[in-house]
Amino acid sequence: AVAAPPKLQHAPHLSANRVAWAVEAASQHTPGVNTCLNQALAAQLLLARRGHSALLYIGVVRGEEEQFLAHAWVENDGEVVIGESELERYTPLAALQVERQ
Repeated sequence: AVAAPPKLQHAPHLSANRVAWAVEAASQHTPGVNTCLNQALAAQLLLARRGHSALLYIGVVRGEEEQFLAHAWVENDGEVVIGESELERYTPLAALQVERQ
């Protein structure tokens, strides 16, 4: 497990769903490439810094034209909070846990 940065001292308590909403909202206004991995990493970090469990998964699938496709999502206490689109298609390859703060 990777240790997360120190917990924010004056951050208000936010639910895991509210953190995911904030990441998705911010990603709509972020320049450059916006990927599921970027969103999942940001959500995992913010969740862990606020004391939530945050398990980041990376999954793969073979596409319709035999290309390799990957997707990232984050679960909090067994519930997907970010990246829930078409998860049934993907086979999890890795799961990365960050320590709660």
